[in-house]
Amino acid sequence: VFCVLIVFGAMGNGLVCYVVARNSHMRTPRNIFIINLAISDLTLCLFTQPFNLMKVSMRVWNLGNFMCKLVPMFAGTNVFVSTISITAIALDRFQVIVYPTKDSMKKVGAAVALISIWVISFLMASPLLIFNMIKVENLDDVVTLHCIENPTLQYEKGAYSIASMIFQYICPIVLVAVAHARICNKLKYRMVNQQPTTVVNSPFQKRKSAREAKRKRKTNLLLLMIAVTFSFAWMPLNVFNIMADFSPPLLSVIDKNNYVFPICHILVLSSACTNPVLYGWLNENFRREFLSVLC
Repeated sequence: VFCVLIVFGAMGNGLVCYVVARNSHMRTPRNIFIINLAISDLTLCLFTQPFNLMKVSMRVWNLGNFMCKLVPMFAGTNVFVSTISITAIALDRFQVIVYPTKDSMKKVGAAVALISIWVISFLMASPLLIFNMIKVENLDDVVTLHCIENPTLQYEKGAYSIASMIFQYICPIVLVAVAHARICNKLKYRMVNQQPTTVVNSPFQKRKSAREAKRKRKTNLLLLMIAVTFSFAWMPLNVFNIMADFSPPLLSVIDKNNYVFPICHILVLSSACTNPVLYGWLNENFRREFLSVLC
């Protein structure tokens, strides 16, 4: 399952990056957050999750202390970039639809936002460098290495997990839900107030109203899918981290066969696979370019 999702996610997000690199007109400020999300998910599929697959399947760590610290930090950076980008996409759509008269984002502003997302994500994930260490086991003169969390920093890691859940999951999901709710209300308001006062029952007006209603339902369904997918994909990993830091005995009872950790990362991988569909394929410009490449 890991390998299938890694391949599918890499292909989908790689396709997003390819059509942007191929067409200069796709590199617009409005698309910058979708591009950033695709880059983050692509690196997640190509670099982060293969190491997690190795970690859960081999049970030993032969890549040294540097990689033991770097891999979790890089994974955390990917997580924060993805969630901040998803939040930024929702807020950008909120601004475009709810307050369309405001000044549009310029290229310089988009570039600054892109750099800021990566810098902030790196700083938020940097504590993970000190939480991981190499544990050496010598059993029957056979030395094995394990990459584990430092047990002497249990309270610090617990505080970090709570802060991470607040800023990486709770705050983004609240912002995304509120932004999408406001967008749906705005679209509904426009539908009601744009009804003409005359010739309401003409065939042309009926067809136009039906098309507008269908488009509104499609938009509302898309926004609902984005919010539900985000909450479903990221909640298990956040709950797992909290339990691992505050209730290790309970987690060991629930997870006797060590399946919870890989399942949580499989759900994160599924988010990386669905993002190109939700943010790319359902975007008219991206869909047109996808069909041009695939056909």
